[in-house]
Amino acid sequence: MKVLVIIPTKLDSTRLEKKNIRDLGGIPMFIHSVDYAKQSKHQVSILVSSDSSEVKSICEQYGVYFDERSKELCGDTEVVDVYLDVVNRISHDYDLVVGLQPDNPNRSHSLDECIDYMIENKYDDLITVNPNYKRSVSVRIFKYEYLKSGQVSKRLGCIKDDAVDVHYESDLELVKEELKKMLYTKHMKYILKNGALKQIGELKQKYGVNPPNPIIADIGANIGYFSESFLEIYPKCELHAYEPQPDNLNELRKLEDSRFTIHEYGLFDSDGEFEIGMRSDGKLNNGTYSIFNKENLSSVPFKNANNETIRPHIVKMDVEGAEANILECEDFFSETQAILIELVYKDDFGMNKKTEDNLKKLGFKYNCHLGKNDQLWLR
Repeated sequence: MKVLVIIPTKLDSTRLEKKNIRDLGGIPMFIHSVDYAKQSKHQVSILVSSDSSEVKSICEQYGVYFDERSKELCGDTEVVDVYLDVVNRISHDYDLVVGLQPDNPNRSHSLDECIDYMIENKYDDLITVNPNYKRSVSVRIFKYEYLKSGQVSKRLGCIKDDAVDVHYESDLELVKEELKKMLYTKHMKYILKNGALKQIGELKQKYGVNPPNPIIADIGANIGYFSESFLEIYPKCELHAYEPQPDNLNELRKLEDSRFTIHEYGLFDSDGEFEIGMRSDGKLNNGTYSIFNKENLSSVPFKNANNETIRPHIVKMDVEGAEANILECEDFFSETQAILIELVYKDDFGMNKKTEDNLKKLGFKYNCHLGKNDQLWLR
């Protein structure tokens, strides 16, 4: 699909001087919208519309096409008029035209997620709205032929987005903190995925765990680095990811694959709502949530593993101390050949021995360590 992305970037701002070119994470703020558009799988053309020589200079520095806006379209002009002007002057045809506001640098959904949502619901026009359903328009998508011809959209859709609209210095500081977390998560995922790929590669190649069309359970899927790795190493697998923690789920949902199913609850030896807490030393890494931690508590759903419809051949388990309870569910593990399990890093409750005892009861034997705390048990 051919997509034209227009980023209308004024330099003047009455509340925050030159906000669109303010430094944000080492780059000018509007360049975050450029990078956002570049992540799309579609054939994307990116254009920055402005009358500013400073914006033009930055575009040249970052290799972005600069379109000089006429004086008539500066000031308080409706942004749709800017989009129309660009479309009426270009010679190429597109399927969609996307408008990205440069002062919304931390959008909730990827561009492809917005496009897919628009297509699936057969909308002619899509806007983002804030959680209170007020227009934010951090992303605006038009069908090209509707915008070009000036037709009124027959079906207008909206999608929630909690991007910060930067108007003041305090907004800028808030976004900086958000971006720090996002960059940390991206960095951690890169490091952890490399480790997961190595472990799963050894599981398949070195230790011969390679059932045909394997069903795999990623219990305590976190932000998806093991799930992604399983999908790469076992191309014919059916993968089920179990994760109850909302922040982790936001990242996990970004993994789109027809072989992949997310279960938005944890597994245990009973059904219910349980309070899980995060240790104070783990606030940036959402892998330290546990039913045994009593700090920063939140209530999340759990289900009895025996009641699941799948019987996995391969299980990865990292549930910060709940391993022993899940291993009480004998039926769930009836077809399991291999368990890759992380034992509790800080075993304050003596759960490691109970976990090992339950593994042995199920007929598993310790094989080796595949990481600092990750053990491979085979049956």
